[in-house]
Amino acid sequence: MTYNKNKTNKMKRILFSLALASILWSCKTASTSITNASKQEVQVAINLNDIKNDKVMVTVNAPSISTDEITYHIPKTVPGTYSEDNYGRYI
Repeated sequence: MTYNKNKTNKMKRILFSLALASILWSCKTASTSITNASKQEVQVAINLNDIKNDKVMVTVNAPSISTDEITYHIPKTVPGTYSEDNYGRYI
């Protein structure tokens, strides 16, 4: 009877250790392998000081582009407004 109880406790400890190891391994952060040389960022500047005709100047500095066509995605909503607006119509 003692042998069976010790075996059960040992099995519980093994299962607990495996479960804990699985949880810790699955929660690790993903490592990124992007280097600074290959990382291309788009820089956007919005001039809120020089408003003309209720319009603001937006400047987009994109990395070198090798295609003939570029597609910009403009949001339909702004967080906190709870309304759907078509901001693309102003461009």
